[in-house]
Amino acid sequence: MPPQQLIGLWVLRPKYFKFPLPITLTMIHMGFSRLVAFFLVRVFKVRLISYFFITYFLYVLITFCHSS
Repeated sequence: MPPQQLIGLWVLRPKYFKFPLPITLTMIHMGFSRLVAFFLVRVFKVRLISYFFITYFLYVLITFCHSS
């Protein structure tokens, strides 16, 4: 399990943290992701890396095979 999923399970488990609403946790995550993306694009001027189709396909294939 990736660490992000383990942290999510820990936060949602009533024994440890008693986080009331899972949708709130999702909204906090989306807001944080938006903030990080904003700073990467607008402040640090990170450019989008364009992949050729075959490179993207291989990346997706390797990621999918690794996660299963």
